Amino acid sequence: MIIALAVENNNLDSELADVFGRCKYLLIYNSEDQSQKIISNPFAAAFDGAGIQTSQLLIENNCDVLITNKIGDQALIFLESVGIKVYKSTKEKALNAISLLNNGKLEEAKSENEVGRGRRKRYRRRGEY
Repeated sequence: MIIALAVENNNLDSELADVFGRCKYLLIYNSEDQSQKIISNPFAAAFDGAGIQTSQLLIENNCDVLITNKIGDQALIFLESVGIKVYKSTKEKALNAISLLNNGKLEEAKSENEVGRGRRKRYRRRGEY
């Protein structure tokens, strides 16, 4: 299984980043051979859509799972639609978060809306002010 972690620094001892789309680095960890690589996130300072664009990096690296502290609704819906499971963790070190996942102690994040319905709660209904 290939696990992606949104991290603050470019090393294995890094803590998880505050928000997935704005993380500085992605740690890609292969649980089968314990190999890892760190990718710089070029979308960390994007004006808009950082979560979706960062999600593309996970797809390009064949990730099965993402561990993050926080994730936006649109990125979560997108990742669910392509089959990448998202698990939420507190601000742990990357190795601790992987251990928590392997021991079944992380909660899987699920979107509240069906795919394509993420914008629904942002807009007021007609007649509401």
